[in-house]
Amino acid sequence: MQTPHWLTRALAPAMLGTLLAQAATLAHAAPVELTYWSWNDDAKLVDKYNAAHPGVHIKFEKVPANDYDAKLLTATKAGTAPDVMMDQYQYIPTTVTGGALENIGPLGVDKLKARYPAWVWNQVHLGDGTYAVPVDIGPVALAYRADLFEKYHLDVPKTWADYAKVAEKLKATDPDVSITSFPTNNPEAFAALASQGGGHWFKAGADSWQVAVNDSGTRKVAAFWQDLISRKLVVAEPAWSDAWYGQLQNGKLATWLAPAWGPAFLSSIASGTAGKWKIAPMPVWDAAQPRAANLGGSAIAVSTGSKHKKEAANFAIWFGSDLQGSIWPQADAGTIFPSQLDGVTPTVLNRPFPFFNGQPVNQDYAAAAKTVDSAWQWPPNLNKLMQSMSDGFGKVANGSTTLPAVLDATQGVVVSDLKAQGIAVK
Repeated sequence: MQTPHWLTRALAPAMLGTLLAQAATLAHAAPVELTYWSWNDDAKLVDKYNAAHPGVHIKFEKVPANDYDAKLLTATKAGTAPDVMMDQYQYIPTTVTGGALENIGPLGVDKLKARYPAWVWNQVHLGDGTYAVPVDIGPVALAYRADLFEKYHLDVPKTWADYAKVAEKLKATDPDVSITSFPTNNPEAFAALASQGGGHWFKAGADSWQVAVNDSGTRKVAAFWQDLISRKLVVAEPAWSDAWYGQLQNGKLATWLAPAWGPAFLSSIASGTAGKWKIAPMPVWDAAQPRAANLGGSAIAVSTGSKHKKEAANFAIWFGSDLQGSIWPQADAGTIFPSQLDGVTPTVLNRPFPFFNGQPVNQDYAAAAKTVDSAWQWPPNLNKLMQSMSDGFGKVANGSTTLPAVLDATQGVVVSDLKAQGIAVK
């Protein structure tokens, strides 16, 4: 039955009023509310995103870095996890296995892959899923006391063989000064060394993990550092302690393997040594095929418990990849070293660092970021790995074991723990 023309004309004003009312309701609808966790001071960036996206409101919560991932896993089990969160690369496999992180590859994240070096993407892509958007990285370079190198006529080492020779000459010249310290409480630092040396500890498959903490590349690195420790050319001791800070400040340590966040850290804890340090490329094993390492960095992920995963993924994409909106402002402020290929602007690359006597140290870090091994991955039980290695390294310091022996013990501990969790191991 066809509607009479008179009825159509009579209904039109009423329908129009209804449509206008619905549009007004939608226009004033409350925005989608999302909660975002980070240990960084990201409030201004969140405000910037909120201002440009009126349909979404991000509530920022700063969560202390101490035990951050344990808090995240606890919140996930309790159903109180945030919608979006920062996570460190080394913890991502653990938080994925713990059910905390959503596979956001299908939500637009996989389209970003070409923007990042292969090794960076490998930190957030496990098996068939992509679980975060990379934000920053920590490529490693060699910070060295230029004044001590000049005083003792030392050449800046280009290879690890050179480094051992410099360590010998330095100790023979001044027994009170060591080339560096071996951090017994920082297995992540040893992992960086192992990755540079060709170590491939873990590999995620579709339904199992490969584990090789004591592979040949890592054993080579362990034997090198064990030799330096045994000959007392380096100090085996905890890092991040007052004693260690004092050694960097008073010239008892001539070098430090400093990640990209290291210059700011060093200028803070050893401010009295300003102008005495320089940055050089990390020593390599093979000068013909140089390889650097990475230590640190983070990515932004979406919670499996979020009720608004698409909106959460959109924020993660913006925060981790939008150059003008998020990355360049952070890089220009010196708060991150960008993981994205185009994230390092000429301003960042050529910025002089007063603490390093005006040296543009980011040039060395940018070069290092191009040669990190793309095959490195972290395990789904990081805390067990770190605990086993830390316990072993402490015994290395008192001479009751060796680094190669610690690798063998840790291999067994990690594999047993994975199997106990029901995780298949090849």
